[in-house]
This record gives sequence, structure tokens and C-alpha cells, in this order.
Amino acid sequence: MMKRILGAAMLLMTYSLAAQNPISPMGVYIADPSARVSPDGRLCLYGSRDESPKYYCSDRHDLLWTDDMLTWHHEKDMFSWKTTLYAPDAAFRNGKSYLYFDVPDGTEYVAEGDSPSGPFTDAVAIEGLHQIDPCVFVDDDGQAYYYFGQFSAKVAKMNPDMKTLDMSTMKDGIADEANHGFHEGVFMFKRNGWYYLVYADISRKHRPTCIGYSMGKSPMGPFTYKGVIVDNSGCDPAVWNNHGSVVEYKGNWYVLYHRATHGCVSMRKACIEPIRFNRDGTIDEVEMTSQGAGKPLDAFKPVDAARACKLGGNVRITGIEDRPDREILSGIRPGDTAAWKYIDFGKGADEAFILVKSETGGTITLRADKADGPLIGKIEVPARKNWQEIKAAVCRTKGVHALWAEFSTAAETAEGQEIFKLDLIRFSKSMKKAPKNVLRIATFNNQYENKGKPWSGRRDRVWKLMAEQRWDIVGMQEPFWNQVADMDTTLADYGWIGCSTDGKIEDGYWHYNPIFYRKDRLELIDWGRFWFTETPEIPMSKSWDTHTSRFCVWGHFRDRKTGKDFFQFNCHFDHKGEVTRQNSSRLLLAKAREIAGDKPFFCNGDLNTVQGSHAVSILLEGGLSDTWADAELRENTDIQSWNDWKPIRKPEEPFNFDHIFISKGTKALSWKLIDSRYDGDYPSDHFPITVEWSF
Repeated sequence: MMKRILGAAMLLMTYSLAAQNPISPMGVYIADPSARVSPDGRLCLYGSRDESPKYYCSDRHDLLWTDDMLTWHHEKDMFSWKTTLYAPDAAFRNGKSYLYFDVPDGTEYVAEGDSPSGPFTDAVAIEGLHQIDPCVFVDDDGQAYYYFGQFSAKVAKMNPDMKTLDMSTMKDGIADEANHGFHEGVFMFKRNGWYYLVYADISRKHRPTCIGYSMGKSPMGPFTYKGVIVDNSGCDPAVWNNHGSVVEYKGNWYVLYHRATHGCVSMRKACIEPIRFNRDGTIDEVEMTSQGAGKPLDAFKPVDAARACKLGGNVRITGIEDRPDREILSGIRPGDTAAWKYIDFGKGADEAFILVKSETGGTITLRADKADGPLIGKIEVPARKNWQEIKAAVCRTKGVHALWAEFSTAAETAEGQEIFKLDLIRFSKSMKKAPKNVLRIATFNNQYENKGKPWSGRRDRVWKLMAEQRWDIVGMQEPFWNQVADMDTTLADYGWIGCSTDGKIEDGYWHYNPIFYRKDRLELIDWGRFWFTETPEIPMSKSWDTHTSRFCVWGHFRDRKTGKDFFQFNCHFDHKGEVTRQNSSRLLLAKAREIAGDKPFFCNGDLNTVQGSHAVSILLEGGLSDTWADAELRENTDIQSWNDWKPIRKPEEPFNFDHIFISKGTKALSWKLIDSRYDGDYPSDHFPITVEWSF
């Protein structure tokens, strides 16, 4: 346990409180939030205090308040009494504060205090009432109205003492389930001559998970149903109800509501979202968020897992055994999901840190914007009994995004077995700074859509590979259009150039030679292609002993860091014709000199030939340097680059089909064959080659 606490402390070093959802403090469960602006200018939130998964509420009320919408202050035990206290409301008049509430037998009470924070004393029953969820509204003319009810909303005028009602004005049925979706938890406010009846709305999925509203021109109706303001469905697997209010504070409008937690109906936490009104007075529905009324959460500071606003599956928010003031995600099973809306990644993050516990081990897949959105990264978690902090490279992610997590494991699990507990997530920018004039270049035969190894079954391995390697530019060979289009959509930080074998940009049948490049590092100046034949400008042409028409895609780029230009030639040579491969090397040299001139360039690709072959010798004799042999640092040079989906092979003689050659005057600082497996298998039937290139 000490390791877990130390890990938490390390992650929490830069943590600061902010206006985030839920606004109830960790370990404190405040539901049924009624928001009121107090005479001293504070926004005060009155609500039920939950304390057990076995029953609703408790025998006390707490107060949450803010004066800047950034920090919420918690005042405990504002009011306590002899029995369970349900949803409260408050009103202020004649220098006095009034607290309204109800109890299990349906009696409704009012207590009086000298301050919006209490203490409230001398509670008395409000005669003639026997139901739930009181709300007091004071109109512009000073007349106060009392709303309450379940299934059918009721209203009556209040007498000036704010403790009794004019029963002759009692009106039942101002809203009901059939016509308004009204279930309980009524609240009233006024704006621009419209009266808004706000309540727990049961119009979706036969559960009152929504805060709905109806509008009218009189505080006593009639009211017309207008829709939903916020729906807390999906906040917890056991969510049942909602209850809230709407308030204007310092020129902005907000809806307050609660979310369920702990996988039960009776533990709930207050939340807040900004809202906007349309010209006709209607309110646009808003989504649940983690940021609430504040700014998006800072990715570079610890994000509490318990801030998740959307949970899928069995996962729920609970406390920690030895830390009642901390909350985590627990009960996580394979296939469960969680989302945080929204996270600000600033100018870019490429590392993730998580504080996690898993006795099975598994994978946490992070995506941007939606559950199947662009991959941010995959975090592999080893099986351990204790809490552990995991660091992982991820795709460089910039700006504001929703963060989605999906949980999985390759381990055999019993039905209903928990695979993860998750405490914190944080991101950072890698401190590893390559020299300014160094590029991470790569070649990668990303196999075509293969029936035996379909793209759908290995695409996530490619995302993981791309996230870990963070290549500045990579030339690929073989993928079909569906793979290229998928990468174009998912790899948001990358642009691409290329075409299919027949020269078309979008073609569902032929192979592609795409070049993917980081848009933040490289500027595309120009690009083109040529075929390895005697007529290089003609798509699909063949010469010599060519078996399959092959081609090269070239790109002219400018490095945004240095302002220097360079060229890349991404090639695929014929797999059968030896004469064709030799002539392809000669043509490549000629075209590189013609197109790049005296600018630095590199040539990469699946050349279907190995070191020592005649085709490779032609390139070396033409002045190119083989990075496999000449790099200052080399790793995995003894591994065959074509794996054919089989275990790693180390032949006695070099057997690399995949190469990177660089022009004179440039240098390879490192060469590495990437032999990583993800989810138990390779991303492709070729291993990618990575080179750090200085020019």
C-alpha cells in the first residue's frame, strides 16, 4: 500500500482544486441541488446529503457555495434534525433565510435562520402539505409561491410569513407525467417574462434521469412541455433519478443536477453545466461534462478518474478502502468504457501516466473525441497486486478533446471479475529532445487487406506502433485504399501523399505507396510519382522481366524547425524480376538526382532484395549510404525484416527486404528494426525500420 500512496503523491504534486464536476467534494455525496443567489452575493447550493448505498439521504444537510464559479466551499451540517431529511430549498426575505425540506412520512417543514449558511432552527410543519420536494419562488412583485409534488406538480401562494400557504390558491396538476414527463423534484425560475418549471423528467427510458422543463406565462400555469436540459443517463450503471435547478449567476446561466455513483441509486453527487437560451426562450440540451462550469481539465495535471462523466458497462465510481476522501473507477470489466469531457492537451502531449491496479493485467486504450475516435495510445498494464504508476508513449495530441478509455485483458477471467481499478491519469510532453536537425524517418510495409490477417484485426496494432514510434515521416508500401483512408482519419497529426498502382488517389483495388508526415514538423512543398519501367511516367507499365507493376512516390518537404528542404523517395520494387530490380535501382538514382538536385534526400522501401545483392550494390555505388551498415548506433540488425507472421528469425546472412538509404552529406545517427508485438501479434508481415537522420 505504501507504493500506491507514494505513487499518488508523485502524481498529485501539481494538483490544484478547480471548478470540475462533480462539485461535491470527494467522499461527500450531495444530491438534489437547489441553487440560490444569497443576499451577500454568493451562489449557494442546498441539497440532500447521501451517506449509504442502502438508503437515500441522511439526517443532515450540508451547503456548497462559491463566489467565483472556480472554487466550491463545503460547509458541513448546516442543518440536522431528528429524522432523515430529503431535498431542501431555500428562500431569503426580510433579512431572514428559510430552509424548506421534507421527511419520510411526507410532511414538509420550514426552518429559519439569520444567514444563508444557517444555523437553521425552530422547524415547523407547513400545514396542509403531505408530499415531497419543496421549492419556493418569489416573483418580481414580491409574491412567493410554493411548489411541490410527485407525479403531479402542485402550487400555492405563500403568505408573507413564508411559513404558511394560502390554501385557497392551491392548484394541482400544473404538470404531470403524461403531458410533461413530470416525475418529482420541481423547481421554478423566471426569465424575460417566461416562467420555467424544471423537474425530474421521466420521458426517456421510463426513468427520471433527465432534467426537463415546461414554460408558461404565469407562475401557476398553464405550462407547455419543451424538452430536456440535461440527462444523467450513463453516469453510473445503476443511475435511476435526477433532481436539479437552474440559476443565473453573474450574467451566466447554469443547470445544476446530480449523478449517481457507487453503482447504486442512493449515492449521488451534485454537478453543474452552463446553458444557453434561444430567442424563443427555449433551452438547448447540454451534455454531462467533467469540466462543469470551468475550463477544460488540464491534461498536464492529474485528472481524477472519478471525474469521468460517462461510464459504460460495469465500471463505477467508488471510494478507496483506506482513503475515504479519495474516489476511483472500480469494478472495471473487459469491454467497459469511461469518458472525460473535456481535456486540454495544450500544444501537445506525447506521454501518458496512469495510477492503476490490476491483478489480471490488460490494456487501457485511449481515444480522442468519441469511443471509436482517433487513437491516442494503448497502455499495457502488467498484472500486480499493488497499485502501480505506468508510463507510456502516446500519439501526440493537441488542443481540447474528450478522452475515452476502453479496458480489456488477454487473461482468462471469471464471470464478473474486476480487471482494473483506475485512480489518476496525467499527460506530459516527452523530455527527450532530439537535435534540431534530426528527423525520425521510417519505412514500413503495412500489408494489404489480407483475408488471413484482415485490417480490422490489426489496425489497433498499427495505431499503437505509430504512437510509440512518433515518426516524423514514414513511407509505407502495399496498403489498400480502405487502410489509407482509415489512417488518414485516425492519425490526426499526420498528412499524407501517394496514389495507387494505377496512379489514382482513391482506388479500392490496387496497392498504395503512401508517405505519412507530421504536419506540425514538416511542410509539404510538392510531390509526384514514377513507375519502375522504361516509361516511368505511365501508370501500370512494365518492362524487362517485371512481374508486377511497381512505383515510387516522392515528396518534397520543408522542416519547420530548421527551414531546410529535403526529399523522400518511397519505393516498392518488383518481387520476382531480378533485372527489373537492378534497373529500378538505376532509375531511382537518376530520378533522385533529377528531382532533388543538390538537396538532401533519402530513399526507403521494400526493395524485395537483400544486402549484398546487385540491386543494393548499384545504389551504394551511386553514392548512397546504407543506414543498416553505416548508422552510429544499430539495434536488431541480425533480425530478418520480413517476418511472414512467424516467430522472429535471425539468419546467418543479412536478409532485409526493407531498407533506408541516405544521400551524401547526411548522417544516420541510429538504425533500429522494430520487432514489437501488440495484443500478441505483429502489426504487419514486415518489421518497420526506424532511422534518426541528420542533414
